Amino acid sequence: VEKYLVPDSEISYKEDELPYIALRFTRVDGEDYGRSFVEEHIGDIRSLEGLSQAILEGSVASPFQIVLTDSIHHAVRASLYFKTRPDADSMAPVINFVKTDITGILNSFKWKE
Repeated sequence: VEKYLVPDSEISYKEDELPYIALRFTRVDGEDYGRSFVEEHIGDIRSLEGLSQAILEGSVASPFQIVLTDSIHHAVRASLYFKTRPDADSMAPVINFVKTDITGILNSFKWKE
């Protein structure tokens, strides 16, 4: 511990006799360690985060930016745009009405086999 060696705490093995198997998620040539599942999709996650932030700040004309994915094979992106100048007060009733429909669509969405 610290500068003192604990008796019987060191051991060495031949490479072909190592009793442990090092597991990794995704192998990358030239790297000693694997990458996690998140790293495969970090670009999509950052893009979605940017869209969400823009919507919260009111800097986009669309109040609805939708991204659906199974994280493996499929992805769907949808947007709803209004052909009018965005004005929160006058658009609020329309947005609330459409939000109910969109929520219903999202809750019933299924990937085709």
